[in-house]
Amino acid sequence: MGASTFVRVNGRGNAWPVFLGGSSSFYDASSSIDLSNASFSIIHCRSNKFKLDEIESEILIDAGHHAIPFLIQHGNRIPEAVVLTHGHLDHTLGLDWVAQSKYYLSNKTQLLKVYASLLVWKFVKQSYPHLEKIIDFRELLPGKQITLDGIAGIQLTAYPVYHGEHAKGASMLCFTTNQDKQILFTGDMLCPILPKKEIEKIKGAELVFIDSNNRYPYPLSNHGSVVPFSPANKTISSQLSDWFEKASLNYLIAPHARSSYNSIYHAYFEEFLDDYNAVSELPHSIFDFAKLTLPQKLNLIHYGGMEDLKYHSASVINSEQLQEWTAKCAQDYDIKTTQFNVPGTGDVFEV
Repeated sequence: MGASTFVRVNGRGNAWPVFLGGSSSFYDASSSIDLSNASFSIIHCRSNKFKLDEIESEILIDAGHHAIPFLIQHGNRIPEAVVLTHGHLDHTLGLDWVAQSKYYLSNKTQLLKVYASLLVWKFVKQSYPHLEKIIDFRELLPGKQITLDGIAGIQLTAYPVYHGEHAKGASMLCFTTNQDKQILFTGDMLCPILPKKEIEKIKGAELVFIDSNNRYPYPLSNHGSVVPFSPANKTISSQLSDWFEKASLNYLIAPHARSSYNSIYHAYFEEFLDDYNAVSELPHSIFDFAKLTLPQKLNLIHYGGMEDLKYHSASVINSEQLQEWTAKCAQDYDIKTTQFNVPGTGDVFEV
């Protein structure tokens, strides 16, 4: 029996899936695993079936609220590496738990390998200063593909994204298997920062897990939306058009500015600035991203809907409704090759 690679959803929630004292139409407040922040594992099994007792390696992508209890209940093993999209607490709070587990259960002889951009690592050190001594940090440079130490058959490339002024060094993560299949995690993202040649490299990804915090645009949330238009009409939302007038390309890359010169790092952003003339040329919705990158299966995670309700008078809907609504809108938007899916926590996808 041949080995296989899988992606497991350890959590699908935004920063606060259900507010304390509140409720949600989307998340099940009675299910603790459905309250987990967005987190994933890329798991390599020794057989072609997903079995917890046959896991050979595991890469954890982000570790926010409740991700670690989920891991303990589903295999209870320490991942070989953690990769972070950005430093916000809903993506890093569980990092301490993983790193401490690795350190103490190895009798203080092994450090957890953590891959992230340098600015994300600086944010992590400011948030959890004690982790610097028990983490083996590996820097991700934009557009540079690397092999993860000790994990065969998969490579990783980080691409910068804009998720607000406060999300320093935020990146989407593209994993490529030795069968040339790609798995893309956008993390929290209003829009990608991709030179045009890099777009070609991620076209046709097998699986994409994308920030779908809102159905309709509200760029000041620093999250993208499923569609670029408002519920009232099919033209571009005034929320987006106002943003396009105010924002600049230099403003988008400012959260990625670093104090020390790095030739790879700076060449990447110079190429980006050469390739575009305005922020409006970048995809700010899931549909525009799908048209640009043509993924095979696109999974909507991190949904909240609060901005839809507040700024568009559009109701917060449940998982089934979100999937049905997205599929219908995709037909109207002439997206024919991408399959849209709203995964549940615990879902497993074979790559």
